[in-house]
Amino acid sequence: MLVALLFAVGGFAQTITVAEAIAIAQTLTENNVPTPETYTIEGYVNTIKENSFNTSYNNMTFWIADTRGSASSTEMGALQCYRCRPDRELAVGDKVRVEANLKKYNSTAETSPLNAPVTWLESQEIVTGSIRVCAQNLENYYYNYTQSTRPSYSDAAGFQVKTRKIVNAMLDIDADIYAFCEVEAKPIVLQQLADSMNAHAGVSGRYAAVDDGIDYEWYEGIADNQIKSGFIYRIDKVATVGSNSGAVYGSGYYARTMRIQAFKQLSNNEKFVVSMNHFKAKDSSADQGASMRETNATNLVSALGSVTTDRDILVLGDLNCQVGETPIPTIQNAGFEEQLLKYDAYAWSHCYSGGELIDHVFANTTMAAQIVNAYVKHVSAYRCNSAVTWDMSWSDHDPYVVELNLGRPATPEGVCVDIDETHLTNGMGDMTTEGESVWSWHSYGYAKGSKQGGYTGYLMTPAMSMNGMKSAEISFQHAHKFAGTPAEELTLWVTPDYQGDVASSEWHQLSISPYTDNSSWTWADVSIDVPVAYLGANTVFAFKYMSTDTKYATWEIKNLHITAECAGSTTDIDQTPFPSGEGRGEAYKELRHGQLIIIRSGVEYTVTGQRVK
Repeated sequence: MLVALLFAVGGFAQTITVAEAIAIAQTLTENNVPTPETYTIEGYVNTIKENSFNTSYNNMTFWIADTRGSASSTEMGALQCYRCRPDRELAVGDKVRVEANLKKYNSTAETSPLNAPVTWLESQEIVTGSIRVCAQNLENYYYNYTQSTRPSYSDAAGFQVKTRKIVNAMLDIDADIYAFCEVEAKPIVLQQLADSMNAHAGVSGRYAAVDDGIDYEWYEGIADNQIKSGFIYRIDKVATVGSNSGAVYGSGYYARTMRIQAFKQLSNNEKFVVSMNHFKAKDSSADQGASMRETNATNLVSALGSVTTDRDILVLGDLNCQVGETPIPTIQNAGFEEQLLKYDAYAWSHCYSGGELIDHVFANTTMAAQIVNAYVKHVSAYRCNSAVTWDMSWSDHDPYVVELNLGRPATPEGVCVDIDETHLTNGMGDMTTEGESVWSWHSYGYAKGSKQGGYTGYLMTPAMSMNGMKSAEISFQHAHKFAGTPAEELTLWVTPDYQGDVASSEWHQLSISPYTDNSSWTWADVSIDVPVAYLGANTVFAFKYMSTDTKYATWEIKNLHITAECAGSTTDIDQTPFPSGEGRGEAYKELRHGQLIIIRSGVEYTVTGQRVK
């Protein structure tokens, strides 16, 4: 009915959507014969065919869709503008208006004739952050390609071609952290990829592979298990924090393909945790592998719940399922939100029966607050992308990108904000740990420090801007047993200017009182007034636990509360009216730029009686 109505109207270019244009073209009975009617179609450029610009005719081939980010195939709702003529240079994401006849060519909807006019309407603004993370399934990227049947290449030339494609794409994306899955489980594969990126960028040592300790020895019969997930990072922008670990204990398949690494932005010392994963692929079993993927998700959530380096967590990877399928709800119910769909409801990353989003970006609440954009770069998954041919591709998955602005919103210079923060009531929250692994969260509702053998570990608050405070207080409940000397082994410290690690910061000890009797689990209430001299722009409090070979306490802490009150705000000034004199009206005081002003009947005086105005 829609198509019939559209054809019934004549005499002018009819404005229709891309979906309507496709519907019209696909009803045509003759192949490659254009409609007599001219249509006006508005849409978004989602793919531009590489090297399609014709200098002789000033035209090019691209695809438009009704929404940004849709796949460039007929099934996904995209129209091919075959050798159209735009009025300016186009970029993916631009909104355009095309005036053309329509035709069907081998079941693909196209514009006709050549040189159909295209009017540029608007650009897509790509929001970027201060840290960029890129992830991708590299589809069996092997250095030792002769030892497995998985790679699509079997000689040095094939390896070099794939490496060149990856390097060119990754440098074009220009990320600070790269997370890859489906790469050979040997150190050399990502080391040589980082070396190739350095050589191509012309900067020695800019990129480095994270040492994960994985060096899987191949032997006959299990070559297909020989893959892992891993990281490359830009050493002048970020640094690794702590060791690389698996989300599953041991050295088995999923211990290698589900990896966790913390990073620190060098410019501001902000930390966050990146988890790169490769879940069980769909197979021919009754549930298509869903039960194993559910186990993958359960193990991942459990591992992330034990992370104490930082509570800002980014989960990436080829999870081999779409939102709504098992086990995505397990991840969502743990407090993680999908970010690619948040920024583009039509995002897709892989093509099998159409464009599917099986590669994901999940973030917990604190991490999501620091994400400013997430998107897929359609440069490799060729089956759903007519602009990318097989010889241009290096993987059946597209790379995807997350833009981060790390850290709490900056407090404007000269502005003081009162602080009232509560921690350690229902998990570690945004508390972090440094030093040896002595701190953990107990299911009974407290943080616990305990480890024998001469260990030192710190339980730390997030950094707080405490410049300009007139007072501050820290309070908590604690209990302890088995310490040799509690006042020496279980202590509290503060630094006004945290430098990103304990060793680089200047610390001041705060006196804890009371300690308990050291022989029972009775909770003691502690409240400490913090000297103003210990407060600064990047204030951090740290509980320091120490043990010896012979004495090691168990220290339990909960209900941590930190408050601070600004100095110099008008709320701190006594505004009780002065006694009123006859004919003078009511008087009151204000603190203005550090000077006390008395105001009577709209006239301002200094405290010495000098009239201000």
